[in-house]
Amino acid sequence: MKKTVSVFLAFLMLLSCASVGAFALNAPKQGEMWLGSAELTHFDPSVAVDTSNLPATSSKFFSSGADDMYNLYAYLNSAQKDVYNAVLNAGIATGTTAVLSTAIECDAGVDSNHYLVIPDETKNAIMAAVIGGLSAVCDDHPEIFWINGFGYNISYDYSSNGDGTYHLYIEELNITYSLNTSAYADISAVQDYYGRMMAAVDAFKVNGNTRYEKLKSIHDQIVKSVQYDKTFTCATAHDPTSVFLEPFTPVCEGYAEALKILCNRENIPCVVVVGDGGGGGHAWNYVKMEDNKWYAVDMTWDDPVGNSAGGVYYDYFLVGSQATNWYFDRDTTTFEDEHTPTGQRYSTTLFSLTYPTLNTSSYSPMLINKNSGATVKKTEKLVFIEKDGVFSTSFVAPYGYSIATNGLTTGGTLTVTKDSTVTDTYTLVRRGDVNASNTVTSADTDILRQAANANYKFQSGTANYYAADMNGDGAVDAYDAIAHDLYVNDMLKYN
Repeated sequence: MKKTVSVFLAFLMLLSCASVGAFALNAPKQGEMWLGSAELTHFDPSVAVDTSNLPATSSKFFSSGADDMYNLYAYLNSAQKDVYNAVLNAGIATGTTAVLSTAIECDAGVDSNHYLVIPDETKNAIMAAVIGGLSAVCDDHPEIFWINGFGYNISYDYSSNGDGTYHLYIEELNITYSLNTSAYADISAVQDYYGRMMAAVDAFKVNGNTRYEKLKSIHDQIVKSVQYDKTFTCATAHDPTSVFLEPFTPVCEGYAEALKILCNRENIPCVVVVGDGGGGGHAWNYVKMEDNKWYAVDMTWDDPVGNSAGGVYYDYFLVGSQATNWYFDRDTTTFEDEHTPTGQRYSTTLFSLTYPTLNTSSYSPMLINKNSGATVKKTEKLVFIEKDGVFSTSFVAPYGYSIATNGLTTGGTLTVTKDSTVTDTYTLVRRGDVNASNTVTSADTDILRQAANANYKFQSGTANYYAADMNGDGAVDAYDAIAHDLYVNDMLKYN
């Protein structure tokens, strides 16, 4: 959650006071004009977010594949894309010039002081181009963390209409960034932070074979390694640098942007979402899973203020819009009730990002218990626990549901019930317990070695088969025997 910084949107007409006659030419001429500035909205739980006039936009985030990466760029207009590309291509800089692929045209008059009067509609279109491009590029690429606000002017050609008005061809938007100088004194400091942050990103080890396991690995490591900045005193708290670098005290936007950066690296479709969370400004994520549906992840709320060191919750991990939780509300309050996307990175209604449609139900109907190493594989209706996991305490039921476990290890079942009706049944896999003995030992490794030498055969699709497929590639072979040996000796982790 972030603190809202006021926005300055005065459109200053600073064209030099030329005489009317200076414009009375039929041939195109050139000029520049300062138009305005704006500051990035930061999010803070103490600042209310206006959700009464949200733009009526339909979701455009549809695709034929669950692995397709989504970029907000694809849903921008031409001018916004030009700004987006200019920012991206400029790299670490104090500003950029967006050369418009299609000029923005308008007719403009001159006032009594010989100032060129650009129509409000055109000024709004230009501001929307800058805000749209900046909003999208900084959320598609949160490693661009240094743009705290902007000012801009326009470069244009013009010709006389012959009636005292002029036709403008606005061809360039010259954008100057403002830095958060409390955190980054100058562009050299930005370069230093960027280099160190990206080194930390490269070194961040993501465990697991499935998308679920990788997301849980990222989620758990971040929640365990940072503390929410409840005093709002960390200068970098709004940026991903606060997650990857000391003092490791982010607020919500830092959590969300860090997840987006790592999902980009792992080729997992992910979107940063901004809006209202429980009555104040907030940021979270939507992630697309292998079932081609979008689910919400709110790491900030899974790392609540006052959380003991190392505590990890899952009430807001891969949940749907109608999901209830276990540890917090314990009532009919849903994720949708507490999270309202606005898509407004700047305090203006001129532009809002359009987000994917959040799935109604959660990725799994049960929640992972606090600090549990359990994972879920939805498509095969499997739940995995680690070699030392306790099945009966690895999962909890959100409000309105109940769960029941049967068995202790590989081959057991977990049944989910709502309103006295069984909704789902999952099969238990204790990772590595291929003989279902409730322990994971070298005896299981020996069985895998036999399977690798064709002296033992697992029946495909059984719980024992999934327990043996240590690398999750759909086959049981020598690679799994090697992985199992490492796992038994605590040299391999999955989350």
